[in-house]
Amino acid sequence: MVRFIKTTLLFLGILGGMLLLTFAYRWVTIRSIDWSLPDDTHVLFVGASHIAKGVNDSLYEGSANLALGSERYLFTYLKLERLLTANPQVDTVFLEFAPTDMHRNTDSKYYTANEMSLYLPLYFPYFSEEEWKLYGRTNAPTVATLLVQKVLKDIPRSIRTYGRFNPSEKQFDSRQDQHEIAEWLDRGHAINYRYLNKIISLCEAEGVNLIFLYMPMFRPSEFYDEEYYYATYRDQFSQIELLDYSDLELPDNFREDEHHLNKFGARFFTERLVADLQR
Repeated sequence: MVRFIKTTLLFLGILGGMLLLTFAYRWVTIRSIDWSLPDDTHVLFVGASHIAKGVNDSLYEGSANLALGSERYLFTYLKLERLLTANPQVDTVFLEFAPTDMHRNTDSKYYTANEMSLYLPLYFPYFSEEEWKLYGRTNAPTVATLLVQKVLKDIPRSIRTYGRFNPSEKQFDSRQDQHEIAEWLDRGHAINYRYLNKIISLCEAEGVNLIFLYMPMFRPSEFYDEEYYYATYRDQFSQIELLDYSDLELPDNFREDEHHLNKFGARFFTERLVADLQR
């Protein structure tokens, strides 16, 4: 019996050691990523899928699109910390500012399994005590399970894992539109708003011009509480310029779906944005 216990403990010790080594390997690899961009890159586009699909950075000289689908402001903040430190030449950041970011229950995405399974393995090496507390306070078992499952999967080695222009080939047909308003969990919005304020403070500290961008939508008032969205902007964030293209008239073949542009819409929108900024 004693021999069995010793053998079991030895096995568990070896297993635990191997797990720690794999975590250390992922941590070191991610922390070693080079976040620098070409010297002529002075404009960043960051945020979630609306920008990832809708801004073609090849058409905007000196820009880089590093948005990633469903990204919440916590992760955007951690990304921007690295980007602005590694790229002092950056002077402008366009940040997605959509109703999905300002919804009363926008924090729900932080706790859905599909979101955590992508973002926690990508970002945990950059977590401070604040982020660990945020997730560990209510989701420690789930967080631990997800990290163990993903520890050796899809280890990022480039900043392009953290965002890029992601064009879509799909085309929307408004005649067959049968959209439904999403169900939101009751998670509040304190986390997302807190990290949006951190992004604002970070850009101010680095002398970077931050601009909010509301991308083109198909009938956004049917999906979102736009009254709340605009009131929140006016009451809490109006010190930041908002470029609102939500009601930009576009044909169906420029859209992927109700919320996103496809590659044709991305070309049209990016060229329009560049032209507007040059006026």
